Amino acid sequence: MLKVKNITKIYTNGTEKSIGCKDISFNVKSGQIVSLLGLNGAGKSSILKILSTYMKPTSGDAYINNLSIIHQSENVKGSIGVLYEKNPLYHNMSVKDFLLFCAKMYKLDMPKSRVDEVCCFWQLEKVKHKLISTLSKGFKQRVGLAAAIIHKPKLLILDEPTSGLDSIQTKEFEKNILKLSKDSAILFSTHNLLQAENLCNKHLLLDKGSIIVQGTLHEIKNQIIQKQSQNSLSDFNNKDLKQTEKEGHVLETAFRIFKNIDLKQLNDKRNRKENE
Repeated sequence: MLKVKNITKIYTNGTEKSIGCKDISFNVKSGQIVSLLGLNGAGKSSILKILSTYMKPTSGDAYINNLSIIHQSENVKGSIGVLYEKNPLYHNMSVKDFLLFCAKMYKLDMPKSRVDEVCCFWQLEKVKHKLISTLSKGFKQRVGLAAAIIHKPKLLILDEPTSGLDSIQTKEFEKNILKLSKDSAILFSTHNLLQAENLCNKHLLLDKGSIIVQGTLHEIKNQIIQKQSQNSLSDFNNKDLKQTEKEGHVLETAFRIFKNIDLKQLNDKRNRKENE
């Protein structure tokens, strides 16, 4: 479904250059939910923007249904649904009018019927006649999710999709994502390691623009064990290995072992700051 081959993005500002992502390669099959994990600046947003055709890579290419995102970007766009972290919505429109606008942009045969379907799917019926500007952050996020799937995309790209959702809404989101994955490939970034482990069947761990490890939880755990056998890290011991047996700890341990990043501690601080 999605094949990413050696994607690199270098940003230039005058004579200064910085790496957004470097030599990124991975595949996502239809039916898979794949997480992008890493700190701010790890390369997640650069990868998502390139795959959504928002910007071109410096080198490399990616193929969606065998169509190049560089040379056939206009054809690719109809197969992609995108939700950016900063959700672009027309706040002076009602939910229904905005979704109708999105449906007509994709030239759907029965736009009104499809709007009703996505409103039901994301539980927007009670607010579909309200102005988007009057909605809570959680409802605005649901409107963005509805717009992302309005045209039944084969690839769904989500950047921090549960931002602004409460615990109940997050559980509903996870149920809906599992439903959508039956017919689509899904790629999303999240800071929630437990959510990633429970929801996704493949993971890409990023640091400073590069993939440090990728695979299923089982494959990543085996790479952690292999790292132990090499005795390349003096602070890696049986306690670290036992951590991988706990729910939500395989990815946390991988970050710490491969790059000495305590992502869980940083995320706890981030969550406390968001809730203040």
